[in-house]
Amino acid sequence: MRTTGPDAPTLCDGWTVRDLVAHLVIRENRPDASAGLVVPQLAGYTEKVQGAAARRTSFEDLVTKFDNGPSKLSVFALPGVDSLANTAEFLVHHEDVLRAQPDWQPRELSAADANQIWRELPRMTTLATRRLNVGLVAEHPDGRVRTLSKGEPVAIISGEPLEILLYLFGRRDVARIELKGNPDAVAVVAGKKFAA
Repeated sequence: MRTTGPDAPTLCDGWTVRDLVAHLVIRENRPDASAGLVVPQLAGYTEKVQGAAARRTSFEDLVTKFDNGPSKLSVFALPGVDSLANTAEFLVHHEDVLRAQPDWQPRELSAADANQIWRELPRMTTLATRRLNVGLVAEHPDGRVRTLSKGEPVAIISGEPLEILLYLFGRRDVARIELKGNPDAVAVVAGKKFAA
């Protein structure tokens, strides 16, 4: 975020980097406002608080606040909650900044980080795949497979773990994956509007 600056675009429709970091700060530190992220009736309040934070707080202060992590009173400060709730969120939003820039190149993750994403992929994509109505299997480039959604017929989403995560979080246009398997199942997966 510091590298791109506050006014750089992101993959989040209509958001600059400033808007995105304000979202992350509010999400972690304002439970009253972050409720609108999951309860549509409260989304307007969330947008109002987030917009005010983006306008009234300097970009450097927002990034520093995010970098310092959640306040001690935040649910995200509870042991284990941060990694459980934020691993996918932060991975995807990092890519939202990176991949919205001209001439972006995919970053190379360490083997340990890529393996962690692979291990946690079924959990991280549970909400995205819950109403898929077909089977979906993730296929790692080394041939390993993980079931993401049970059902018949079955589609296979093949690629690096981060790329699969991005696709299932609605970043279809920048995710480097291949869909294969049963044509009917592939059509269902390709036609589903995934969103995070």
